Amino acid sequence: MRRPAGIVLMVLGLLTLVQARAYGQATAAPRRHSLELAGGFAFMSGIDFGSRDANLTANDPGDPGYPLFHTATTLGTGTGVDGRIAFNVTRTVAAEGGFLWVRQTLQTRITGDIESAPNTTLTQAFDTYVMEGAVVVHLTKAQFAGGKGLPFVLGGAGYRRQLDDRRRLTDSGPAFDAGGGVKYFFVRRSRGALRDFGMRSDARVYVQSIDGDSDIDGKSTRLTWVATATAVFRF
Repeated sequence: MRRPAGIVLMVLGLLTLVQARAYGQATAAPRRHSLELAGGFAFMSGIDFGSRDANLTANDPGDPGYPLFHTATTLGTGTGVDGRIAFNVTRTVAAEGGFLWVRQTLQTRITGDIESAPNTTLTQAFDTYVMEGAVVVHLTKAQFAGGKGLPFVLGGAGYRRQLDDRRRLTDSGPAFDAGGGVKYFFVRRSRGALRDFGMRSDARVYVQSIDGDSDIDGKSTRLTWVATATAVFRF
């Protein structure tokens, strides 16, 4: 009787081990206290600063200004690099640090010159840098594709710097963002230093505070959005 009982216990133990391993491989949720690195492509939307007239101020305060020319300014869309490092506090919540760099072009079109000068467009290249901290919440109950896909939401705050093509600081200030995305893992392992490998895609809306002297139309905040596609490594 002892031998059959031993065999039954061994079989139950093997089934338990297989079930535990299958469960671990059937979920894209991270392990507690694990580390994630992500890096790849970023796309940032542009900003329309609107238009205004350059007026010659009249001597009499009651007289309207005399328009010299008309300007319209936009900051074009840009591409760059997005990098993330995250510490998974639990299977649901992670603390994340991020770095974003995007190259954009500021364009000002000058028209309607009073002396009939030809219309012209002035351009200036800008590098935008954002360093931030964020909280990520994994939606573990919304996993899909057999546990390979994991949606998440995030929110954070950071600091933004903008430099022109001569590396001169043109603008800086705080930035706040919120968004969400999906992680999809192609490789998942139960052992080893590198546990999981996949892709991450997210979209974030940034609320940026802009210095009053540098803003063209007097607004102190701007909304932009960023979309990213990155490779993600989980350790």
